[in-house]
Amino acid sequence: MKTIKLAPGERLVTNQLNRKGVLPQNIIDAARDIVANVRANGDAAVRDYCQRFDGVELQSFRLPQEQIDAALEGLDPAFVAALEKAARQIREFHQREVEQSWFTTRADGTMLGVKVTPLAAAGIYVPGGRAQYPSTVLMNAIPAKVAGVKRVVMVTPPQKDGLISSYTLAAAKLGGVDEIYMVGGAQAVAALAYGTETIPRVDKITGPGNAFVAAAKQIVSGDVGIDMVAGPSEVCVLADATAKPMVVAADLMAQAEHDPLAACYLVTFSDAYADAVEAAIQVHLADSTRADITRTSLDDHGLIVVCTSMDQALEAVNVIAPEHLEMHVEGAMEYLGAIRNAGAIFLGAWTPEAVGDYVAGPNHTLPTGGTARYSS
Repeated sequence: MKTIKLAPGERLVTNQLNRKGVLPQNIIDAARDIVANVRANGDAAVRDYCQRFDGVELQSFRLPQEQIDAALEGLDPAFVAALEKAARQIREFHQREVEQSWFTTRADGTMLGVKVTPLAAAGIYVPGGRAQYPSTVLMNAIPAKVAGVKRVVMVTPPQKDGLISSYTLAAAKLGGVDEIYMVGGAQAVAALAYGTETIPRVDKITGPGNAFVAAAKQIVSGDVGIDMVAGPSEVCVLADATAKPMVVAADLMAQAEHDPLAACYLVTFSDAYADAVEAAIQVHLADSTRADITRTSLDDHGLIVVCTSMDQALEAVNVIAPEHLEMHVEGAMEYLGAIRNAGAIFLGAWTPEAVGDYVAGPNHTLPTGGTARYSS
C-alpha cells in the first residue's frame, strides 16, 4: 500500500487519492453501441450478446415462475435461515424510511401537499460474474417492495448451463422479485430501459455491476431512472493505537478481495502502526483463497494516510468520502458528528463492514468514488 504522511496542519487533497473517476471512453463507446443495438433490435440483439459474452444460447430469457416458487427446496436449511434473517432485518430497517403523503391548508383555504406514489416497475441488476450475490438481490428488491413498487424485475447473467445460481434464486424468492430474466451486462440494462419483445421496460434501474453495466446505466439515465453510476467498491478504516492490527488488516482485506479495482484506505497516526497492519495483511494473505485479487487491490489501489491528530484524521476521512467507513478508535461514537461524507459508518472495532453488507438491515448499495460528498 502507498503511504502519505501529513505534516501538522496539512490537509489531504483529493488528487492524492489517485481515483480514476470517469469511466474509460472505450467502455462508454462499447456500451453505447450495445444499448443502441438492443434498443433497435430487441430480443435478437440481446440473444446475440448473451451467446457472445456468456456463452449461452437461450430461446427464452425469462425464468419460469415454477422455478421461482420452488427456489427454497433442497437448499441447506442454515443458508435459508440466514437469508430469512437478513431479509427480515433489511425489511424492518427500510420500513422506517417510507415517505408519507402530507397535506396542509393556509388561512385563505388553499390546500397544498405532497402525494407520494410508488413506481410501477423497478429493475434490479444482480452481478453473476466473479461470484454470486444473493445479498444484492435482497438489498435492491426489498426496499422496492417496501415502497410499494408493483413489479420488481431482476436481471442477472446466466450460468453456462443456462440457469442462475440457486442461492441467487432463493434470495429473489424471499425478496419478493416478480420476474427474472437471465440476461446480464449492458444489454440487460438496455432491455430494462427500453423494453424488448419479451422484456417489458421498467421505470428505474438499480444495482451494481461491472464497468459496462455502469456505463450503460449512465447512457440510459434520463430515459429511465437509475440509483447511481457505481464505481469499484471501497473501504476506509480509521484506526488509533487501541485497534488490533490483525482485525484492521482483516477489515481492509474483506473489501480488497471483492475486486482487483477495489480501493482500501487506512487512516492512522504512526508509521509503526501502519507497518504492523501491513505485516498482519501478509499473515492473512497466506491463508486467503483470493490472495491474488486481494494483493492486486492493495498494491494498486491501497493508500495509508498517517496523520498527526484526530482532527486531521477526521478531515482526511471526509476528503476520502468513502463508500464504507470503519472507525476502529476509542470512543468511536464521540466522533460520529464530525463525519460529513461516508456511505455507511461502522462504529467500533467489533462492527465489521460485512455485518452491514449482509444482515444488519441498512443498505449496501452505496455511493462510491467520493460521491458520498453529495449522495445519501
